[in-house]
Amino acid sequence: MGSAACDNMDVVTSARDLLRSEAPGRWILRHAAPLSWVILGLGVVLQLANYLCGHSLWLDEAYLSFNFMTHSAAQLFGPTDFSQIAPEGWLQLEALSYRATQSFEYGLRALPLAAGLGSLWLFRRLAFRVLGPGGALAAVAVVCLSPQVIAYAVMVKPYSVDVLATAWILLLAFPMLQERPASLGDIARLGLAGLVFVLVSFPVVYVLAGVGSVLCLQLAWRRRWRDAAVMVLACAAWLAAFAALYLLIYKPQVQAGTLDDPGTQQFFKDTGFVPYWAQKVDDVDRFASNISSWFSFYFPTISHLVALAVCLAGTVVLLRKTPMFAAALAVTLLVALGGSAAQAYPLYDRFTLFLFPAMGLAIGAALGALLQGRAWRWIVGAALSALVLFGPLKDLQWWMRRDPPFAITHVTPALKILGQQWRPGDGLYIQASSAPAFLVYRRRFGLEAAPWTAGYQASWACLASDPAVLKQSRTFVLAPIDVGARAMPAFGEADIKQLEQAGLDVKVLEARSDLKLLELDQRAGARPAPPAGCELQWVHRDLETALRAYRLGAAPRSVGS
Repeated sequence: MGSAACDNMDVVTSARDLLRSEAPGRWILRHAAPLSWVILGLGVVLQLANYLCGHSLWLDEAYLSFNFMTHSAAQLFGPTDFSQIAPEGWLQLEALSYRATQSFEYGLRALPLAAGLGSLWLFRRLAFRVLGPGGALAAVAVVCLSPQVIAYAVMVKPYSVDVLATAWILLLAFPMLQERPASLGDIARLGLAGLVFVLVSFPVVYVLAGVGSVLCLQLAWRRRWRDAAVMVLACAAWLAAFAALYLLIYKPQVQAGTLDDPGTQQFFKDTGFVPYWAQKVDDVDRFASNISSWFSFYFPTISHLVALAVCLAGTVVLLRKTPMFAAALAVTLLVALGGSAAQAYPLYDRFTLFLFPAMGLAIGAALGALLQGRAWRWIVGAALSALVLFGPLKDLQWWMRRDPPFAITHVTPALKILGQQWRPGDGLYIQASSAPAFLVYRRRFGLEAAPWTAGYQASWACLASDPAVLKQSRTFVLAPIDVGARAMPAFGEADIKQLEQAGLDVKVLEARSDLKLLELDQRAGARPAPPAGCELQWVHRDLETALRAYRLGAAPRSVGS
C-alpha cells in the first residue's frame, strides 16, 4: 500500500515538474526562425500553385479586365465600364502588363502575385522585429497560411498590394517608433514609400495616418522640432497626393458609376459601413456584427471567436511591450473606422485585408507570451494556436479541392465547348454574372460574332419561359452555380424534366459544380407559359447599359482595333 502511494506521489511530482519545465519554450526560441522559413516557404508554394493553375477570371476580375481590353491608358483615368474603381497607379501597371502579355490568367495576375509573395517576406521580417521568436512564429503561420492572403494574391484585384503596403510601411516605421530616434534619412524613406503606395493602394492612407500622426507627436514630445517639421511635410505630401487623386480621378469615377446609388450604399451600410455612434440597439448589433464578420472572413467556424479574444489580449501585450508602435496601429484602426462611418471606404471582408498584418501581429503577441513560458503555458498556447488555425486550414483545404484549385468559377472549358458546337443561327443566353467573363474570353474561342442576350433569372423554370431563350430554335445557356446570390440554383434531373415539360429538349454540355452549359432545342409549336413570379431582372443599372450595348455581339469600341 505504501509503495503504491509513493509511486502515485512520484507521478504527481513528475507531472508537476514537467508543467513547470521551460524546455518547450526554449525549444521554440531555438527553432522559431527556421520553422518560420518553412511556413513562409509553404505560403509561397501555395501562392505559386494558385497562380499556375490558371483558372478563369471570376466576376469581379472580369469586370476589371474588360476595361484593359477596351480602354487606353489615358481612358483609364476616366470612368470605367461596370463602375470599377481601383487605385490609378495599380490600374496603369495592370494595363501595361496586359498590353505586354495579352494574357488574363497570367499577365494580369503577375502584379498581384508579386505583391503577395513580397508581403510574406516583409511580414516575416516585421514579425521577428516586433515580437519574440514564439510570437513571430505564430504570426507568420497566421498570415502566410491564410486562405484569403493566398487567394487574393492571385486575383486581378489590388488587395494583395494593400497587404504589401501595410507590411512595408510598418516595417519602415517600427525602428523610428520603438528602437531609436528617427533620422532625416528614415523620414525620407518613409515619405517616399508613402507617396508610391498612395498611387497603388486606397487604404494605405489609413496606415500612413496612424504612423505619421504618432511619429509627429513623438518627435514633438522629444522637442526635435526640425525632424517633426520634416515629418509633418511628409504627411502633408501624402495627404496632397491622395486628395489630388480623389478630386481629379476617383470622385468623378464614383459619380459616373453606380457605387453611390441607393442599392449599393445600402449593401455597404448593412455590411461594411460602421455607425458613427450607437444611437439605438440596432447600431450596437450592427457594429458587433461588423467586427464578427471581419474575423469570420479570416478565421471561419469557431476560430473567429478564439481569434477575436486572442487578438484583444495581444493588443494589450503590444501596448505594454511596444507602446508607440501599438499606438500607431490603434490610430490606424480608428481612422479606418472613421472612414467607414463616413461611408468613404467599407470595412467588409476583402476590403479589410490591409488590416490583416496588424491582426496577425496582435494574435502572435498573445500566443508568443504563452509559447515561451513554462510547459503548462506552452500547452495552453499550443491549444489556442490550433484553435486559431483550425478554421483557416479547413478553409484552405476547401479551396485546394476546387476544380481547378482556388477557382471561384472556371468558365473557359464551357466556352471552348461552345465555340466547337456553335453554328450560324444559334442563340446564346448568358446569366448576367457570367457576361463579363464572356466578354473577356469570347475572342479566344471564336465567339465574337455570336448573337447573345444576358439577364438574371432566379430559377431554371423562369429561364425556360424567357423570350430571350426562345428566339432561336437552338439556344445555349451559360449560367454559374453557387456563386453567391446572383447565381442560378443547383441543376439536376428535376430541372431537366421541368425544362422538357416546357417544350425544350435539354442537353448538358458542361456540368461543373460552379457552372453549367446547356443546349436547349425548342420543339415545334412549343410556347411554355411562364411560372408565376417570373420576371427578367438585371444585376444593376451599369451592367444593364453595358450588356444592352453589346448584347447582339457587336464588338465593343476598342476590341479588335
